[in-house]
Amino acid sequence: MNGDFYKKEKIFEFNSIDQRMSVIVKKDSGNGIYEIYCKGNPEKLKELCKKETLPINYDSHLEFLSKMGYRVLAIASRQSNTSDITRIDAEKDL
Repeated sequence: MNGDFYKKEKIFEFNSIDQRMSVIVKKDSGNGIYEIYCKGNPEKLKELCKKETLPINYDSHLEFLSKMGYRVLAIASRQSNTSDITRIDAEKDL
């Protein structure tokens, strides 16, 4: 981040049905590109991500951590040219 500041543009609150929450931010010194960050249930986030961006060992590592008793949260992101989008559009192709 190197001292950059981010302004929250939109928040999609956590809910138990989606098992995730998201935020859209814009870097104050940025180029007009918005960053979308989504966190939540690893299985649910996996469904929203581009398959080619997932680590090869995603499932096996998640299983390992779960068997070790860890509570696992996943995070995914992408960029957008606007913050004026719906939750469905914001949380796709992460």
